[in-house]
Amino acid sequence: MSTREGGSDDRTLQCPKCGTNNPRDVAQCLYCGASLPPTSAQLAAQRRSSVPLGQRLVGPLIAGVSVALICSVVAWEQYRASPVSRVSQAVTLVDIGAVQQAVESYLRDKGRLPSSVEGIPPAGNERFRTGVTGAPVDSWGRPLRYWTDGKRYRVVSYGRDGEPGGVGCDYDLSCDDLPAAKPPTYWLLVKLPDLAKPTFGQFLTDRAADGAPASTGMLAMCFVSGLAAFFIAFRGTPVRAGSRAASGALVVTLIVTVLATMMVTFAIAVLHIPSGH
Repeated sequence: MSTREGGSDDRTLQCPKCGTNNPRDVAQCLYCGASLPPTSAQLAAQRRSSVPLGQRLVGPLIAGVSVALICSVVAWEQYRASPVSRVSQAVTLVDIGAVQQAVESYLRDKGRLPSSVEGIPPAGNERFRTGVTGAPVDSWGRPLRYWTDGKRYRVVSYGRDGEPGGVGCDYDLSCDDLPAAKPPTYWLLVKLPDLAKPTFGQFLTDRAADGAPASTGMLAMCFVSGLAAFFIAFRGTPVRAGSRAASGALVVTLIVTVLATMMVTFAIAVLHIPSGH
């Protein structure tokens, strides 16, 4: 039975508000209803039942990183499939097609292949850009390479890096990449080979003309989605150790969080928001 006389002893706990002595196993004062401070034994029990912060972070971190990584891969596939992210390559291939038509027209008119494409006139309505020397150039302002042995010929652009070889944005485009039928005359109609599509590393690091990463918007959405998955999963992680049922519920929560966040990000990536690609 509680009393308002005297101080606390080993069997009682004094209420800090009204001074009433209460049994040590109660959480509220039996007289005034104020919350009682936990005893040292209760604090020790809480510490023993608490899940360490490091363990609480493991699941949410896995969820967040998984969402960010998977969404980045989905965004990369969308980026690879978007013609806007490969305008320079597409325009270059259109110009290569126009030069090819000019070479074929020269062959029909002269009965032989030209030894050089410098100053070669376009065929019909076909047009291609030329440099100061009159030689056709690619989207990066470099002269298109022309080779012939008198019977065969090849028109090549060494890609963005200007060096032979390479994949993705550095792929060497040539007339071999043009369709057997008439080459496309508009860059949106160009179908680039798979090797010319940006690699994952190029998707992460490429720079646009304004100096900003070309995929900034899509990467930002992937990061935000991963961050959201982390916080949602962290909030659902129990502070105290629970039963197997509680652990199973946590696993289900993490899985649902990952799937739901991925679905939203997939939709955003498909719509190319906010990058505009």
